[in-house]
Amino acid sequence: MKKLLIIADDFGLSESVNKGIFECCENNIVTGVSVMSTGAAFDDIHYLIEKYPNIDIGLHFDLISTRLLSDLQINYSPINLAIRLNFDKKLLEAIRKELILQINKLMKITQIKHIDSHRHIHYIPQIFKIVNDIADELAIARVRVPCPKIKFNGLKFMFYRRDFFKFLPFFIFKFFNKTNAASTDDFFGLFQVGNLTEEYLDYIFDSDFEYAEFMIHPGYVDDDLKKTNENLLYRREAELKLLLKYFTQKHREDKFIAQIINKNV
Repeated sequence: MKKLLIIADDFGLSESVNKGIFECCENNIVTGVSVMSTGAAFDDIHYLIEKYPNIDIGLHFDLISTRLLSDLQINYSPINLAIRLNFDKKLLEAIRKELILQINKLMKITQIKHIDSHRHIHYIPQIFKIVNDIADELAIARVRVPCPKIKFNGLKFMFYRRDFFKFLPFFIFKFFNKTNAASTDDFFGLFQVGNLTEEYLDYIFDSDFEYAEFMIHPGYVDDDLKKTNENLLYRREAELKLLLKYFTQKHREDKFIAQIINKNV
């Protein structure tokens, strides 16, 4: 039987982002949430756990924001960072320490079911190895592999983003990134961040997979979000509106969709 994880990223980034994710939880759209330990609205995690105990909680590892838990500062693009990490072992060790701080902060509150990261920074091979080793040590079940299968009928969806080319190294990284955690056999949403459409949602549910993840970014905009140098902003609201319409209206009675995202039917 198909199994689809629908994971809302960036919980904790701001109260407005949390509000959008709460709406998805309330409408049974998500199966899991990825939490930023560095987020200004991190403390909302207590309400999330109390209100929605069946939602899986994961760490959304952050190396991008100015609210890191150590004195680490990353001022490199992902490609430049990957190159630098080949020579700078002190930086790699500092990243490991920051990861542990973020994990420990979340683990004091709840069990961590998965690890992914803000802007997929964890998929840089040197960082991915650290993440995988720590996931093994702490028995964290899943590490995100943000690399979709290339399918002929899905090629057009790659070009939903003009900057699609910046994700192409992921397909090279996949040859180096090995994980003992339970990773999915397909991944949806990489090229659709901020550009989600109903056509793409139909494509997901028509796709052939056994165990897949769909990454979403719902939310609202407020002044706190604008201060984060966030690049999605009002596209979060458009995505939330589409998700609510698709799941609560068009497919309210669709038992197939309910089954593959592990909802009771």
